[in-house]
Amino acid sequence: MAISRYQVVDCVLPAIIVSYIFWACYFSLLEIGVFWLIRVQQKYLLGGCYVAFMTLLFIPLISSFLYLWLVPPVMPMPPGPPPPKDSLVEPHETNENGDLAICNRDHCNGNWKPPRTHHCSICKVCRPGFDHHCHWVGSCLSLADMNVFLCLLWITPITVGLGSLPIMPTLACQVKEAYIIAQSDEWILTNWWSWFGSWIFFGGPFGRYIGAVILGYRTIASQRPDIPKALSMIEEPHLGTFLTIAFGSLLALFTLALGLVCSWRTLKGLSTIEALRQSSDVHHPRAFTARRSPLRPAMAHESQKRITMVAEPSEDGPTIETAP
Repeated sequence: MAISRYQVVDCVLPAIIVSYIFWACYFSLLEIGVFWLIRVQQKYLLGGCYVAFMTLLFIPLISSFLYLWLVPPVMPMPPGPPPPKDSLVEPHETNENGDLAICNRDHCNGNWKPPRTHHCSICKVCRPGFDHHCHWVGSCLSLADMNVFLCLLWITPITVGLGSLPIMPTLACQVKEAYIIAQSDEWILTNWWSWFGSWIFFGGPFGRYIGAVILGYRTIASQRPDIPKALSMIEEPHLGTFLTIAFGSLLALFTLALGLVCSWRTLKGLSTIEALRQSSDVHHPRAFTARRSPLRPAMAHESQKRITMVAEPSEDGPTIETAP
């Protein structure tokens, strides 16, 4: 069986993220907390509090990511034909002919799709409560996973922001020094600033300046070969420090934006795939059949009513049309 490019991404991308998380944990607790704050700055109380607080942040961050990555997702729908409609006592999705919704994609072979069951085109199965397939954790996420997923999204920017706060003044001075050197070094002026590829291949003006700062860091390291090894990566300009904070900042901005969107959808009671399909349902409405429980014979005549819900672009929700 051939491996798709999405499966490769699902294997590689989470491994890169978890490697960075463990590196960031080391960098925060030891390089910043112990080596910089305690040994170099001799701020013992601040360093101890920083290490303790960052440990409390990294525990749920690492745990939530490993849970979403390693714990198997919700089991797919078992194969089988749809049940008789008269046996269902809860609202269920139907097609335009009033038949129960089924899935014929990939290997589903006409399996029944209960409400809030959606097909994952990457895993090629239908999962109950499917929200979306997340390449960052390499797995499908269901409604049961959203609490852990939202915890991961919100705790990431908090951890990055508070973790990098003690070194930001020092890091800003080092970045400024690297940029000044990048503007005065003859090799960088010739091979970077004057090269049109720095605009095209490195993200335009923003990526061009980031690349110049990286080259400035390398120039600083080559100009100071005789400096003894520093007690911390923060004490002297270090390219690893800059890349760690830069990557963490991009990751924090991404998770913050995603956390806002997912939290808003959760408050509205929508999954990701339902929110994406909401606008298309205006033009392609779906039908739902609701039947009352057969345990209430006094209202048996009402159990034969069919309720069709058609999504309308209104804040009051879908309109309901009842037909005998």
